[in-house]
Amino acid sequence: MKDKFFLGISAGLAGSLVMVLLLWLLNLIPGVSINMLDEVSTLFNERAVGNLQRGITGTTVHFICGSVIGLAMILLFQTTGYGMPLLKGAGFGAVTWFLLCGIMARLLNLQMQDTFVDSFLLLLVHIAFGLTAGWFLARYRYRDKV
Repeated sequence: MKDKFFLGISAGLAGSLVMVLLLWLLNLIPGVSINMLDEVSTLFNERAVGNLQRGITGTTVHFICGSVIGLAMILLFQTTGYGMPLLKGAGFGAVTWFLLCGIMARLLNLQMQDTFVDSFLLLLVHIAFGLTAGWFLARYRYRDKV
């Protein structure tokens, strides 16, 4: 892709798609209760009645946030180069988990009552986001034809 803006947004959307699918699948495991999608949806729609409505709102918000984070990742890659995209993506995913789930969720007073296992799985999901977005950025970046 020649346009870096759309490349960053596309990478963020690709990472968000993987992240949301993993969140939905992990919540199917008995004993795992990751409330991230539900809690984020309450920021925008407190009167969301059912799980489906909260899930759709939370998923949409994650896609929007993932697009913004994809733009931040392209800035990182433009600054540091495109070498080792998976390592940079995994690190960026871990940092976003710490900033968004560790700090921002507390500042916004989200009542996520996650256990240690839930938090660890959430970290792995954010690393999967970073891996996917980093791979996407390295794979689809514009290269001059030689």
